[in-house]
Amino acid sequence: TALISSIAVGMGIDYSIHLLSKYKHYGNQGLSPKKVARKTMKHAGKAIVFNALVVITGFMVLIFSSFLPNRELGYLVSLSLFSSFVLTLTLVVALLDKYKPNFIFKNTNKNNIISKHLKLKKFIEERRGMKYEEYEGLVWSNYSV
Repeated sequence: TALISSIAVGMGIDYSIHLLSKYKHYGNQGLSPKKVARKTMKHAGKAIVFNALVVITGFMVLIFSSFLPNRELGYLVSLSLFSSFVLTLTLVVALLDKYKPNFIFKNTNKNNIISKHLKLKKFIEERRGMKYEEYEGLVWSNYSV
């Protein structure tokens, strides 16, 4: 069982990593959670399905072995990889949608920086009653040499 669990965890984590990286990519573009999930499933979901089918089929070949331990290994690893695959595409996406963890939704991309700049500009223009460029010139004039 140690062999089976190590193979299952090692192979199953690949599905989650692939899904999380695409989810993070689309999540940081400022899309709605439904669009993030939809785009992630459209791109990473296809790759995960193909990967799972190929790997599970590869281990299912062991089912036809005449050596009983190999046959059992084929059954158990195929079953555990299938469950890992299904849970990655259902439970992981649902948990990401519900909890929105910070390690996925960090505002580090260029679009979010530009968006924050525009929000700051709008805030200054509304609160200070002046154009952002005037305020920026006022601030930088204090630092002139």
